[in-house]
Amino acid sequence: MFSWMTGSGIGIDLTGLEAGLLLAVLGLAAWCFCLHRRWRQLSEGYRRFMCGKTGGQLEEVLLAIGRQQEQNTADIARLREESGNIRRQMDGCLQKVAMVRYNALPELGGEISFAVVLADGNDNGVVLSTVFGRADTRVYGKPLANGRSPYPLTEEEQRAMAGAGIGRN
Repeated sequence: MFSWMTGSGIGIDLTGLEAGLLLAVLGLAAWCFCLHRRWRQLSEGYRRFMCGKTGGQLEEVLLAIGRQQEQNTADIARLREESGNIRRQMDGCLQKVAMVRYNALPELGGEISFAVVLADGNDNGVVLSTVFGRADTRVYGKPLANGRSPYPLTEEEQRAMAGAGIGRN
């Protein structure tokens, strides 16, 4: 036998069966409360989804969503193609640049001569070298094709190519 005191001081004696039934009723009440809350959430979502639409209007909405999906798929395909074109164009753009300063004529002092490499993504471009002297300045240009020049490269030009990430001759 179970005993339970109410707030007014009146005691209620419950048998095991009555206590079990009371717990079952309280459990069912809690479950009903949870179901009611979930039902309210679902009906609110349904009400917002429908927004006063009839079945025919809902079909139009779904068809519009389908058309938008098809348009999105076409747009994605177009953007992928454009991205590939841009990537291919980038290979022909100037991407690899490096400069090495050096002292070609020690009697002049300072590193006033330099070698510059300008190349695209395919290692095509040019190597420019300058040698500054007292009486004159000389500029040399050597073409690059696939990272190689048909002309011999100086040590400074090779260091500039390595700095630009281009393999040596």
